[in-house]
Amino acid sequence: VWIPQFTKKISNPSLRYLLHGYAFSSIVTIGSGQPVTGFISGNVAGAIAGGPTGGAVNNSGTATGGRPPFLARNLYTGPGMGNVDMRVSREFVITERVRLSLLGEAFNVFNHTNVYSVNTQQYTYTGAGSGACSGHSNGCLVPVSSFLTPSATNNNLYGARQLQLSGRITF
Repeated sequence: VWIPQFTKKISNPSLRYLLHGYAFSSIVTIGSGQPVTGFISGNVAGAIAGGPTGGAVNNSGTATGGRPPFLARNLYTGPGMGNVDMRVSREFVITERVRLSLLGEAFNVFNHTNVYSVNTQQYTYTGAGSGACSGHSNGCLVPVSSFLTPSATNNNLYGARQLQLSGRITF
């Protein structure tokens, strides 16, 4: 909490009353991206998922199984996250025993969208002689252009900008 003390040195009483009594605070949250592993989707006849390198492909045909054997696990880094929350408050003395406090808060001040999940499908396996592998005697790994693109954001914690105003009378 930062409370400006410069107001004590202002000689004009009206200006001093106008500027005195503010308190400012903030919360800044910054995080680096999590490791991401690229996977292969598709199905190679006879391939075994879950081998020593994680399997060449996922036999169920989804992107949650095999990874390319020539790439290490967690080779890529996903997007980081950042958030800034601010608070400004002011207290007014009404009488000796009565005080009025006004408070304004802004959550996600810069309205930054935090990405929590990315597309991990890096390659698609295409069988020999079909699609991108037509004319080939072996299957092909076709790069997926949407690899590492955002697939989910969070609407709860660190969601869109929100403003909140409140007041309190103490007596």
